[in-house]
Amino acid sequence: GAVTYRLIANSISIVYERAPLVAPLPGANNPLLIDLGQFKVSLSIEGLVTDNDTDRTDGGIAIADKDDLEVAVRDWWNNTIQITVSGDIYTVRISRCAFELRATEETRWKYTLAAIGYASTIS
Repeated sequence: GAVTYRLIANSISIVYERAPLVAPLPGANNPLLIDLGQFKVSLSIEGLVTDNDTDRTDGGIAIADKDDLEVAVRDWWNNTIQITVSGDIYTVRISRCAFELRATEETRWKYTLAAIGYASTIS
């Protein structure tokens, strides 16, 4: 079944980009540009997670620790997932996830999660 986690985030970046098809033409200075009005959404989420085995919840939803997030990213890698930010739902695929151990806080990991997709529901 579906796994739901709450992530503690320090920053969230949401970027909308147009996604035209671009094809170079032989001998032409300008490429052929076909704009079908499509766009993509890129999300970047950064925050801190505890090392492991915290089993913390908020409103019945598990708060991900590093081990939870690492396993989830591997499970989600080839699947489309939904990320909810302030009530807005984004249907995305994970494109990158990085972990950095902070020397000053040995039990905390900085994570950066990047995803690309589209906005499913914007309130």
